[in-house]
Amino acid sequence: LELPPDIGDAAYFEQRGEPLPFIRLREVFREEWPAHPRPRVIVVRFGSRRAGLVVDRIYGRCQTVIKPLGPLFSEVPAVSGSTIIGNGDVGMILDIPALIRHCASIERDRIRAAVPLPT
Repeated sequence: LELPPDIGDAAYFEQRGEPLPFIRLREVFREEWPAHPRPRVIVVRFGSRRAGLVVDRIYGRCQTVIKPLGPLFSEVPAVSGSTIIGNGDVGMILDIPALIRHCASIERDRIRAAVPLPT
């Protein structure tokens, strides 16, 4: 899907009459290069839930061999492995349930910090 251009800072949009929460991967992984003018949303399912992953580009589909990550990458959230993609670059393999848990935890902490505790 194409991310609606008027979405602003919202964390969801309507898709087929239902809200679709989404995660901007460039924010999660702190990407600094300029964003693509027309980002795409990849809809993923895990169990009975759906979410969107906002990406700058889709390179296509291919079969890959997934390699485990070394200890250097053990602290990278929601990345479960790597692979060599067609042009020779290294691609990271996302652990979708872990990614969504990680982002939900950050959002819960942000909301808790914004809401004053009763005294």
